[in-house]
Order: sequence, then structure tokens, then C-alpha cells
Amino acid sequence: MSADLYLETGRVRLRQLDEGDVEKLVELNSDPEVMRYLGGAPAPREEAEAGVARTKMYRERYGGRLGVFTAELRETGEFMGWFHLRPDRAKLDDVRNLELGYRLKKEFWGKGYATEVSLALIAMAFGELGAEAVFAVTDAENAASRRVMEKCGLRFEREYVDPDWNRRTVRYAADNDAPNPVHLEAYFSAETPASGLPARFGIVTACNPDSAIAASEENERAAAELEADLTAKKLPHFRVTGRSRDGSHQEPGYGIAAASAEDIRPFSRKFRQEAFFWVENGTVFVINTEGARRHPVGKWTDRLL
Repeated sequence: MSADLYLETGRVRLRQLDEGDVEKLVELNSDPEVMRYLGGAPAPREEAEAGVARTKMYRERYGGRLGVFTAELRETGEFMGWFHLRPDRAKLDDVRNLELGYRLKKEFWGKGYATEVSLALIAMAFGELGAEAVFAVTDAENAASRRVMEKCGLRFEREYVDPDWNRRTVRYAADNDAPNPVHLEAYFSAETPASGLPARFGIVTACNPDSAIAASEENERAAAELEADLTAKKLPHFRVTGRSRDGSHQEPGYGIAAASAEDIRPFSRKFRQEAFFWVENGTVFVINTEGARRHPVGKWTDRLL
């Protein structure tokens, strides 16, 4: 594994941006469609060179943990653009509040890459980096970027006029305040189906909602009811068991393959759960059963810790 590797998702690799990327950045910044909400005109070569210099500063200052990172397609190594996860440029000492951003070549638009990588970066920020908040800004008219922010669980905060660009700008953000800390004290193990885990699935535990340490027999009866419901609706599912870290109780449930988290919400409501887990392209979220809150909490391996 390269020492420059920063993060990998299912389809994308992020590595440290360096001097060898200057020509690729110049090409990226020369596309008027890419620059549409960034002034419209191609950016001069000096901007790419200055960006690489700032990246070197970030790397030295933060030990490679924060900065700007080259995005490459894992399958081919093709240059896609860049992502950044860094402090506000006006508050470089504030590593608890991180800005998320990206710029991609237009052939990679509309294919879910921006959301996929942004979700992984947010999970990293709230996980191993210990951030308190993540924010992102974009042109108020950039509907595509706004949709990415919303898909990643960032919430609209305000609109203002950016003093540098003199354009209407919107800010979205999320705080690292887990919506259901009781659930996060458990881990889940899955009986992986023969076809493998689906790319998207929800986890609903069918436990006694009146007690954090539910009676095993009651849990099993509820799980059997959930399984019967899933079978009747012909929904692909697999058994999942949640256990508290101290081993004091467990919660049987099911992983449910679904197109979106909205397909899982009715099952979570039925068993009066405050929240449920949603796994998408390897990133795990806690989602409030009532409401739209998506809170990234980590990566799925063989279990969720």
C-alpha cells in the first residue's frame, strides 16, 4: 500500500496531492462547465501551483491527516479530480470544525462518486479524526452540489454573499452528536447471504422497546414477527445479531436489502425503534426513525463497532 494513500471507497482512491498533479489540475480548471459556479473562466496555472503548495503546508501541519487529496478511479487509476477535508482556511488551528469540498471532471458527474467519497470523509472526520462538526459551502444555484450535501446528512444553515466571489453562497453542516447513543454501544454481526452483502441495506433490531436489556424470549418473538413480515413482502433479508459491548444483552434483527433508507423506515417504526442503521457502499449511518437525520458512524467490515 502506498504511503500516499489516504482513503479508499468502493470505487475511488484518495491519495496525497503533489507536484505531479499540476498539469491534471490545470486541465480540470480549464473546463468552463467545471468552473461554472467558480467564476466561469478557466483558472490560471498559478492557481494549480498555489493549490499544490497549500497542500504541502497542510500535510506538514497536520501530518497528512487533513488537506487536499487527489481522487483516482480505483479500477484504472484515472485522475478524477480532488476532495478536501481541512479546517476553515481562516481558522487553521481549529481542527474540530472541518470543511468538506471537491472538484471532479465532468465525466464523473452524476454517477454517485461525489456522494460516495463525501460520506466516507464525513465518517472519517467524526470517527478517527474526532471532529465536532463538518461543513461545506457551494454556490446557491449549484443544485447538484446541494443535493450531494443533503444526501450526506449535512443540513442547510444559511445563505450569504461570498466576499471573494460576490455570489450567493450556501452553507451546510452536521454536528458530531449521535442521535441514538444507546444503539452505538452495540455491535452487529451478520449471517452473510451466499450472494454476499448487498451494496445498500438497513438493519432493524426487533427488541423489546421498553428496556435496553430486553428479555431474550421477547426479542426472539419480535424477530420472528419481523422475519415473517419480510418474507410476506418478498424482501431480501438476512439475520443480524446486535450485542452490547459488555455482553449484557443482545438484539436479534434482520438486514434488509433496499434501494433507499426510506424503505427501511416503516419496519423501524413498527418495532418502535428510535433509529435504525443504514449501510451504503460500506459507510454506516444511524438514521432517526422519525425525521430525516443521517449520521455517519463508521465503515462496515464484518461487523459494525
